[in-house]
Amino acid sequence: MTPSVITRQPYAPTSASEKASAIIQAGANLAWREDAITVIRALASTRKQITADDVWAHLEHPPEPRALGHVMRRAAKLGIITPTRTYKPSKRQACHGRPVRVWRSELYAPNAQKKPVKAFNSG
Repeated sequence: MTPSVITRQPYAPTSASEKASAIIQAGANLAWREDAITVIRALASTRKQITADDVWAHLEHPPEPRALGHVMRRAAKLGIITPTRTYKPSKRQACHGRPVRVWRSELYAPNAQKKPVKAFNSG
C-alpha cells in the first residue's frame, strides 16, 4: 500500500467578515492599528462622543482607509467606545459630507484632567 500525500492549502478566509478583516490587516500594519487604538482611547477619555473624523485628525492614512472602521469596531469590543444610532455629516472634504457614526465614550470622566491627544502624524 502506498502512503498518500496530504497537501495543505494556505488558509483562505471564507466569510465576508474574514475577507474584509484580511484586506484591512494587509492595508494597515499592526503599528498603525495600535496607534489608532491609542488615539481612540485618548479621545474617548476626554470627550463624551467621538467620530471617525476626530480620529483621522490625529492619524496618517494607511493604504487601506477602511481600516479605521475595523479599528473602531475593535475599540468597541475593548469597551472603549459604543456605537450609537446617531450619524452626522463628515467634516472631511474627501467624504463630501457623507454620514459618519457617532460613538459614545465609555471612558469619559467629566472631572478628569484633560490631556492633549498625541498626534502620530507629526513625526
